[in-house]
Amino acid sequence: MGFGYPRSDTYSKCDETDVALKTLESKEAKAQEQKAKLLTEIKKLETEKKVHLSRANAFYDRKRASNRSARLHDNVEAICMDYSKNLPIPNISTNDIYYSRQLSLYLFNVHVLSNQQSIFYSYINVKRLKIFCDSCGGQNKNYTVFRFLHHIIHYEKKLEHVKVTFPIRGHSYMESDKDFGLVNQKTRTETPSDWKPTPFVVEDVQQNYLRSWTKHLQLLYLKKCPFPIRPLREIEFSAEHPRLAFYRNSYFGEWESADIGGKPFKQPNNTG
Repeated sequence: MGFGYPRSDTYSKCDETDVALKTLESKEAKAQEQKAKLLTEIKKLETEKKVHLSRANAFYDRKRASNRSARLHDNVEAICMDYSKNLPIPNISTNDIYYSRQLSLYLFNVHVLSNQQSIFYSYINVKRLKIFCDSCGGQNKNYTVFRFLHHIIHYEKKLEHVKVTFPIRGHSYMESDKDFGLVNQKTRTETPSDWKPTPFVVEDVQQNYLRSWTKHLQLLYLKKCPFPIRPLREIEFSAEHPRLAFYRNSYFGEWESADIGGKPFKQPNNTG
């Protein structure tokens, strides 16, 4: 048996267009005298939907191409990443628990496209990384993340090139979404260790893994992003350009660049 992509969440723009098309088609059958006008409106809406879906498909085309590249080259990797719905702790049937204060288990998923491994934490030993993630400003699409990516290239020397691709709003179905759907949220749990997402590799995030990146990065970069973040479709950073971020607002548009700063970084002296 085969199953397609989950479609529990649909995009309001597509739903709105579908409803408008059905309404016009219904009117067409009832009002022959206005047929020409209605047909024009239907054709316009169909064209708009076709253009919208074409733009959305460009995201998936890039993901498939990056997947192939990662399979062919050892120094290239492509990942999908996302935060899942927070899992409540405890998660038991006792009525009082529903009204009591609960803890939340936060899960961050990384789905490696080259081998289809789904993990929540991993060291990635590659030089060129391609990231596909949604446009949530509080998670991925923000200046702190952009500065961090620049930081791991130019200061930490972990990578040579990073490119992030964001989908069209409402068309962000990725492997991470399917991974989250496999987590049984009806499992009885009383402590975080009771959540056992399978068949995934789960790494517990320890307190010493966490850093105050925003405060640290403010010392090295411009405090305000020099370009609008919201309309971005792609952004990339390269070891060849120490101070620049390259970005564009459409998948097929011209690349622009901006100086985000990047002060000279001295490694701490541990000899004395």
